[in-house]
Amino acid sequence: MALVWMIAFLGLLLVEFLTVGLVCIWFALGALGALITSFITESILVQMIVCVVVSIISLIAAKPLVKKFKVNKFEPTNTD
Repeated sequence: MALVWMIAFLGLLLVEFLTVGLVCIWFALGALGALITSFITESILVQMIVCVVVSIISLIAAKPLVKKFKVNKFEPTNTD
């Protein structure tokens, strides 16, 4: 199962590098957590739970950082 998580992690990283915005980095981190968990236990259910939990935690943790670095410049145009 570790091979599946490794492929998922690398595939999600590839998708993240090919896209402009933060699209699936959180799921890549979840897959990494599941990969590490696969070395500890063979339970697929535990690995999937770890993947989901790590993905949600990293998404929640990254939200304030994304807001901080997001630039909301508003330039009025002639129509404004």
